[in-house]
Amino acid sequence: MIGIICAMPDEVSGFAPLGGGSQQAEFARVRLDGIDAVIALAGLGKVRAARAATVLVERWQCRALVSAGTAGGLDGAEPMQVVIGTELIQHDYGRSRGHGDLELFRPGDIPLPENSGKPFTIDLPETQRRAYESAAGGIDYARFGRYASGDQFVNDAATRAKLVALGAIAVDMECAAVAQVAECYGLPWLVAKGISDDASASSHDAFMLGLAEAARRSAEVVGVLLPALLAR
Repeated sequence: MIGIICAMPDEVSGFAPLGGGSQQAEFARVRLDGIDAVIALAGLGKVRAARAATVLVERWQCRALVSAGTAGGLDGAEPMQVVIGTELIQHDYGRSRGHGDLELFRPGDIPLPENSGKPFTIDLPETQRRAYESAAGGIDYARFGRYASGDQFVNDAATRAKLVALGAIAVDMECAAVAQVAECYGLPWLVAKGISDDASASSHDAFMLGLAEAARRSAEVVGVLLPALLAR
């Protein structure tokens, strides 16, 4: 059983062509191209995503977790592409150093000076990355890269520039939390989100316009990659 976490009803609806998912049900058991899955309508943000991921593992006995839906695109990811996550950052987790400066830490690490300089990303294992790259090879709108994940809808140029400086090509509000839960349980994970907007000052308008198609493309890529996720 695979657990799939979406934040919004329109993101759940993206899976309808593959076998469904209800916009009203918090958890819906489905078969996606013959694979048993539970789609969670989690709500927005890292806490809601982590709660849903934990319920999927504990109650539904899911043995792999997927973060699907939509994300904002940064430099290197265009609207309607799907970014498959290879490194994930929680861009709001770390140690404040004044004047808006935040030193990032890996989620769960104690954010104190003695731990400075350690890697701060959640990394997709190399074997999984190769399997996803092989499976997605024929999808011309699929990209691989780094996500910045945090409890903010990025809607301004200054924040966007900070995330670009971190090497992220996409930004969302859930995926790093889902992967963190998966790591806690020793389970494989997949992040594949459609780019709905460019995370700029106009992204609030572009997001609503691009939501449905970006979600559909996310679900399509997830469907292609599910066998590779299960083969881990």
